[in-house]
Amino acid sequence: MLMSTGVYMKQTKLIAAFTATVLFTAGAFAETGRDVMEKFLNLPVPEYSETTIMMDRISKDGKVEDTRTIMQYGKDQEGLVTTIFDFKAPADVKNTRFLQSAKKRQA
Repeated sequence: MLMSTGVYMKQTKLIAAFTATVLFTAGAFAETGRDVMEKFLNLPVPEYSETTIMMDRISKDGKVEDTRTIMQYGKDQEGLVTTIFDFKAPADVKNTRFLQSAKKRQA
């Protein structure tokens, strides 16, 4: 069944208007990398945090050698930021822990 020229033109105009709206809206709300980083750096820092990290070790040929599971515990107390990294898997690094402490910079 063939469409009449009038219906075809209406559909074409509708598609063009929709496309223009989508493109304009996307451009109006676009953020630069700098904007994203400024928002991230201005987030409030919690007094305590706990995070599970999954890290893939990749060989030179691009294959995943193993996946390491790490628990990260962080605390911010009286200007001292303390972070502990606790390796949970694989077995050859299990229960290995690293402590990182740093004083906050005075503004």
